[in-house]
Amino acid sequence: MKLKKVTFAIFTLLSSNILSAEEISYLGFGGTMKTGLYIYGQSEMADKVLYATRSNVDNKICLLSNQYFEIRNGWEDTSSGGSINTSDYYPSMPVSFVCPDGNREMVIHEPDFRNKSFSPINDTWYILNSSIGFYQQMAGELPMKEKITVISHYFAGENAQYVREDKPADHGYEKFRNHILISDGNMSPTTNSEYIYSNGASSDTVIHELTHAYTAKPGHAFETMDFLHNSVNAWSEHFSDIVAEYYQYKESGQVDFIHNMDRVKCISEQDIDCRLYIRNFKEPIYKSIAEALTSEGKEDIDQFSIHTSAEILGYAFYSLIHEGIFTFDELMQVFVHAEKHNWKPNTDSDIYYFTHGLLSSAESLGYSDKVPYMIDIYTQTGFLE
Repeated sequence: MKLKKVTFAIFTLLSSNILSAEEISYLGFGGTMKTGLYIYGQSEMADKVLYATRSNVDNKICLLSNQYFEIRNGWEDTSSGGSINTSDYYPSMPVSFVCPDGNREMVIHEPDFRNKSFSPINDTWYILNSSIGFYQQMAGELPMKEKITVISHYFAGENAQYVREDKPADHGYEKFRNHILISDGNMSPTTNSEYIYSNGASSDTVIHELTHAYTAKPGHAFETMDFLHNSVNAWSEHFSDIVAEYYQYKESGQVDFIHNMDRVKCISEQDIDCRLYIRNFKEPIYKSIAEALTSEGKEDIDQFSIHTSAEILGYAFYSLIHEGIFTFDELMQVFVHAEKHNWKPNTDSDIYYFTHGLLSSAESLGYSDKVPYMIDIYTQTGFLE
């Protein structure tokens, strides 16, 4: 394909009532250090085209905003270089750029403040919008209660999160409620300055956080959260983990069962602490709660990080598939059913409550013959007595 024009993105302040119904397709860069650069609409991304919405205010301007999502660039102002609770910057408008004259033309975003080698804005935008059909097929509903704002590069660090509406107000998050915040990952080990990837380039990260919005919807399992009950909250992490892996499977036909909510996967041998920031379902650090308690000298599961417990749950999930008890599709059907119908936790719920909900869902869906195997695996891992 010959590209006749390159359009450079600009950031423009526009009024809130700005969206038309007209979608404009465009090509754009994506990628990470691990995968290299690629272009949506070309090469291995040939069938994956990006879409922006034409502005109602100025029809020459296209916006990364639609009825479901809006993405804003957190590095639009240099004052956003600190942490959320020390930064006074809030990007008030969506990413915008001059619309291409025709569809499927190249758009190169104005270089991000910290990342100049790739455009994770495009990756995040593609993943978000492709997730709509994924959730509808998996669960029969949208992943959110209302439109979600996503801030890419909201600060330097190794974190991404969905900010719940009931997030405590004492950490500076009030203005970010119902937002997905994606930081830039870690610095290059060679230059100690350039950020070598963005969490927003990973579907593991984006879908994980979006699933937290899904399970927080009215009537869902984690509509309310007990923020002090780590063993219960680990199930929320686990559900977001497996949905993100399932997205990878449905999108690409492959799945690695290595999940990274906090960071993109290990990208270089120099990243010596990489193992601390992924959850490896196949080769977890601990294969049972008992092993973890002994190794870490803990007395109670609530003393663990939720990510420690979530990795053990991931191992149980992987075992059910690896041992041929369930297919991936079947086991996700059980989990989605349990999350909707059987998981209604309260402050008295314990780690076993969720396992019993899974067993009930398996029975309801006609998998009674598989229940004994589930009991065995969840007992071995410590999530069933």
